[in-house]
Amino acid sequence: MRWSDQVAVVTGGSRGIGRATALLLARRGCAVCVNHMVHAESAEAVVSDIKADGGRAIAFLADIGDEKAVSSMIERVTTDFIPVTILINNAGNSQSATLDTYDQQQFERMRRVNVDGMKLAQRCRARRFMPPQRLRSLS
Repeated sequence: MRWSDQVAVVTGGSRGIGRATALLLARRGCAVCVNHMVHAESAEAVVSDIKADGGRAIAFLADIGDEKAVSSMIERVTTDFIPVTILINNAGNSQSATLDTYDQQQFERMRRVNVDGMKLAQRCRARRFMPPQRLRSLS
């Protein structure tokens, strides 16, 4: 596999493990989409670091639990680079609560991001490319 022929989307790529993964993939030669929901400055910093090292990267604000937003992100990545070949499902949401104190809306949001987000990203990418092409997906 030639890394320079790969395009990666890293959900939740602006901080922590997502940031480290985006930087590593870029160092290997991948073009990278740094997905974020809240931390735009951090995402732009990751993109700047990648570009400073001669890499190719974009930041994209998308709620990974929203199919339209994910579809727009996949479309943009494909337009700017080539079809997505690597999908890193790193975005996550957590809420601390007990059975007595949990909030149903927060729980639903957590499920949309942590469970549906992975499924939506894979489905949006697959719909864009028929017949399906090979995709490496890590969660």
